[in-house]
Amino acid sequence: MLEVLVSKKRQLEMDSHFALNQILSEFLEQAKRKKQEQMDELMKQIKVLEEDTKKIEDNLSKQKLAYANMIPSYSVPVNSTDILLPSTSSEQSSKVDSIKSDGPQEGFNGSKNGGRQQWLDSTLASRRKRLHNHYEDLESCYFSIRQCELAPGEARAKEQLEQFTDSLSKFTKFSSMRPLATLSYADVYNGSSIVSSIEFDKDNDFFAIAGVTKKIKVFEYDTVIMDAVDIHYPAHEMVCHSKISSVCWSAYHKGMLASSDYEGTVTLWDAFSATKTRLFQEHEKRCWSVDFNRVDPKLLASGSDDAKVKLWATNQEHSVTCLEAKANVCCVKFNPSKMYSLAFGSADHCVHYYDLRYPKQPLNVFKGHRKAVSYTRFVNSEEIVSASTDSQLKLWNVEKPHCLRTFRGHVNEKNFVGLAGNDDYIACGSENNSLYVYYKGLSKQLLTFKFDTVRSVLDKDKKEEDGNEFVSAVSWRTGSNVVVAANSQGTIKVLELV
Repeated sequence: MLEVLVSKKRQLEMDSHFALNQILSEFLEQAKRKKQEQMDELMKQIKVLEEDTKKIEDNLSKQKLAYANMIPSYSVPVNSTDILLPSTSSEQSSKVDSIKSDGPQEGFNGSKNGGRQQWLDSTLASRRKRLHNHYEDLESCYFSIRQCELAPGEARAKEQLEQFTDSLSKFTKFSSMRPLATLSYADVYNGSSIVSSIEFDKDNDFFAIAGVTKKIKVFEYDTVIMDAVDIHYPAHEMVCHSKISSVCWSAYHKGMLASSDYEGTVTLWDAFSATKTRLFQEHEKRCWSVDFNRVDPKLLASGSDDAKVKLWATNQEHSVTCLEAKANVCCVKFNPSKMYSLAFGSADHCVHYYDLRYPKQPLNVFKGHRKAVSYTRFVNSEEIVSASTDSQLKLWNVEKPHCLRTFRGHVNEKNFVGLAGNDDYIACGSENNSLYVYYKGLSKQLLTFKFDTVRSVLDKDKKEEDGNEFVSAVSWRTGSNVVVAANSQGTIKVLELV
């Protein structure tokens, strides 16, 4: 009996060891397979990198030859290998130094080449720093572009490399934001001076600033920039009955401006005579947003806390269409090149995209935000960027349901902080009293600009991090690298990306 028990015990131990070894064998095989897959992927990436490196080295060789051909025009005796180049190594730097020290040097800054070389070195240093700070993001962008096809042809590979080169150029193009002018929206008779909306007119000659002081102030851009002293007076001013949430200029009629307010009213203005031309009063609650159609000059849209998007015609008294949402509508925006396409953001955490010819069903609903969507903007006719109080921006393609990219860095948990797109760049405010600029190809912020905090006598001892100030509105000047931003204290900055 004892021998039978011992035999069974041994059998159980052997079974246990066998099972353990079998599991270990399967684990090792799976680990080996995964590592092999990773190695295969790495080999593919290395092959792509080597191919692109060879192409870039060929390009650099051609550029060196071009530099060499330019050298005779500088009266500096150098041989064909000692060419003035953007330095990338200590050896190249020593060659440049030898060029600078040899022979007579004339011209700009005492040398025909010195000023140019100094500019090249400075530009390279600045771009290298940004490349280093965002290396992981750039690497991800590079491989997402270059490996979007398993076996691209030579022409396609060249196109992909050029696409990444373009992204790298745009990402490293700017290093800071330079203030051009400072304005004030503050009202001595009003405790709060939050700016809720900034918009340029169709020709970028004027920009309107509106907010909780119940005033719309219109400034002439060139006058603001030319003034030697930062004391600016509006060219035109309109007074409303309620706090203003949003303004928008007509893309066709100079001086035609629309505003939405906290009472739910949409107002049409002749901005240059400061007169109201029409009132639309069908919204039952606060109206957050208004936008003109860029293709049909008579059409505009508004979104409200009554969960409705209303379409208006400038020549009719009542709304022409109504879209029913399931939650508060925080923002509306027409597609800039499609008459019937409109997007709106809602408290249901989604962006809704409609063809207005079929108002009962959206073309697409973009899901991904964790809180209310406060802004939607079209970067171009195919891409939408949305902002939410989950401290994220998201980029969408109107034809695809999934998010293309998420942008993180700014802080936005409870306020409307502004959002604007300008082709490849996106600007938004933050609840740390800063403006953030993103490049649409990368997830981390490109630049930030911190607003100065203005303290009253009673608050002068308060720490800066204890303040509640936030950037509340932002607008790009179309076709330029100028952005205008304002904060909750009513300070407006005209900033240039440099």
